[in-house]
Amino acid sequence: MENNAAPNNSMDVRAKQRLCFHVVLFPLACVVVVSPHVISAVRPPSCEKWKLCVSSIFAYNFRMLLPRYELKSDESLTVFEFVSVGRKGEIPKIVQYSETNLKDFYNLGFGDKDLQTGEVDDTVISDNGDSQKVLATVTATPYAFTDKYPEAWIYATGSTKSRTRLYRIGLTNNLDEITEDFELYGQREGEWQEFVKGVEYEAFLVRRRS
Repeated sequence: MENNAAPNNSMDVRAKQRLCFHVVLFPLACVVVVSPHVISAVRPPSCEKWKLCVSSIFAYNFRMLLPRYELKSDESLTVFEFVSVGRKGEIPKIVQYSETNLKDFYNLGFGDKDLQTGEVDDTVISDNGDSQKVLATVTATPYAFTDKYPEAWIYATGSTKSRTRLYRIGLTNNLDEITEDFELYGQREGEWQEFVKGVEYEAFLVRRRS
């Protein structure tokens, strides 16, 4: 009888180990399947900062279902990079949040990455055939940014009227989800008003809801 007890105990331990393994693995597998394009920030040294970024990105991904590219950022979460893939090949893109002389007021810059300087070039029209995916990707960045800078106002306007129109299209396509978490305003004839679909605006202003 003693010889039979030891194998049974061993089996019980192995069974418990397998159970624990699957309990942990299954949710992780679900995240990979449901959210294949999560923003993959370069892991900062602080676990707290990493959790901060991941929590906001998961919140975004479970609501925003449009296809988008994987984003990368450093721990400052002010510059995000991704690669557009389309009919003209692979084109590096940058989304950058720059401080202004007004407290908690940031300017959003977006465009192709200048491979010589590493800076944003917002004058180039790449026409890579993936504009909807690119816009959905840009729209994802305020979630991580405002998790770290919750009091920030984000100002955005295009370098041309056509680029400003693209911003408006991106906001319109994701409007229901965006307004759950953000206040969104459009500037029209110098005046700010709540963003409304179908209205042409000169610029946009966004702030995270408290």
